[in-house]
Amino acid sequence: MKTDKRPVPLEHYLYANKELYKIVDNKSNYLTTGYQAAANSFIKKKEKAKLKNKPGAPSGSNRPASKAGLVCIEDCTQLV
Repeated sequence: MKTDKRPVPLEHYLYANKELYKIVDNKSNYLTTGYQAAANSFIKKKEKAKLKNKPGAPSGSNRPASKAGLVCIEDCTQLV
């Protein structure tokens, strides 16, 4: 049986900080708001962690900081 339309609409989600964010809806439209919400959840998590740390406490890592939870391999300035 051939159909022009998918019987069950396909949606894409991004899992970030133990939550799901819809990034592609059932009509294949990319949702920038979903991606931005997922990226902002990483920023909010980092801000909360900074508030919990006492001034002068060791950070525990000497690696370069990543943006929005993305791992930097060489040059982090290219990440958006």
